[in-house]
Amino acid sequence: MTKNIVLKKFEFEKFFTGKVVATGYMCFFYPKTRRKKLKVIFKGVFKNKKLKLIEEYFEDNLKTIREWEFEKVNKNKFFGNGKNIVNPFELHIKDKFLEMSYKFKTQFKNFDFNVDIKDHMYVIDDNTLINYTKISKFLIPIAETQLLYKKL
Repeated sequence: MTKNIVLKKFEFEKFFTGKVVATGYMCFFYPKTRRKKLKVIFKGVFKNKKLKLIEEYFEDNLKTIREWEFEKVNKNKFFGNGKNIVNPFELHIKDKFLEMSYKFKTQFKNFDFNVDIKDHMYVIDDNTLINYTKISKFLIPIAETQLLYKKL
């Protein structure tokens, strides 16, 4: 006997409204291989088809504050932007998967440069998702992250 399992549509704006905490690690491949613990706290407000996120990003002992804004186009698409984003980008949702690619301004030892980010998220349940991110420069992988997001 088989059961029909109905996949509930992932609602990006609902998941990120309120407080979400992500934990995991970033593995750097360049200039040398190393791993850093990550903790990210998001606080989001959704109003007038816009999701505003404040991100507190902790990488070992370093803390960075970022602001993101996502405008809902339809239930499967948002436009995203932020101070560290080179150009606005599209966020796509299909069933329980979320994908977005963008150029991100960053710094290493007082050297500013842009990297390409590819974010892939998968919804586990209403309060949990996993995130895998690839970070590259000139198509060369320089880092990746694996994070577990929990809605509080």
